[in-house]
Amino acid sequence: MPLRPAPRLPALPVLLLSMLLAACAASPVREHVEPAQSPADDYAYRLVTLENGLQALLISDPDTQKAAASLDVMVGSGDNPPGRGGLAHFLEHMLFLGTDKYPDAAEYEQYITEHGGSRNAYTSFEHTNYFFDINAPFLEEGLDRFAQFFLCPLFTESATGREMKAVDSENSKNQQSDAWRLQQLNKWAADPRQEAGGGGKLVREGGRISQHREIICTQNVFSAETDSRRAVFIG
Repeated sequence: MPLRPAPRLPALPVLLLSMLLAACAASPVREHVEPAQSPADDYAYRLVTLENGLQALLISDPDTQKAAASLDVMVGSGDNPPGRGGLAHFLEHMLFLGTDKYPDAAEYEQYITEHGGSRNAYTSFEHTNYFFDINAPFLEEGLDRFAQFFLCPLFTESATGREMKAVDSENSKNQQSDAWRLQQLNKWAADPRQEAGGGGKLVREGGRISQHREIICTQNVFSAETDSRRAVFIG
């Protein structure tokens, strides 16, 4: 894709960039470019790469009523360690359920929905994606809550059993889907050691989930090299 020097962006993406820098331990911008775009597209874009390798696409639309953010991590179900089928999916669930800064497990969802937004995530074979949208004036507070997922999740005992059952329930439902079965066959064809999705025996072996917080993080979303993560902000 051809690139050209980036013009000055409006205030909102600059604010987002400053928040992104803060969430990444103030890693300075290594480079920034303006991606090529259609003449009919009147959005402003800036692609930035931080010194730590994290890439973020900032999209400015001053007239929008909604803003959004997404973070993609190149770690998915294909990276589950042996004997821990469903671990990546389980981790995706747990990141929503409280952080050091916002310990109430329901606080994130409540804030997003009260301000006209929605939030979700999904785990695929090669990557995991987290995203939300919200009324534009509340993006800053929403983004602060979102960033904490990747800085200091709690992994509380109270949420562990519930989310393991939730992951198992999703897996049981998916087993009735032909598309899911075909995907599982593709996984086994690529690597016969791949386990079917699940979660019931994720981390019960060997102790409580809280004792494995560091191990789980190391094996999944936090193990991804920073340059294999991508963030997108629009507002």
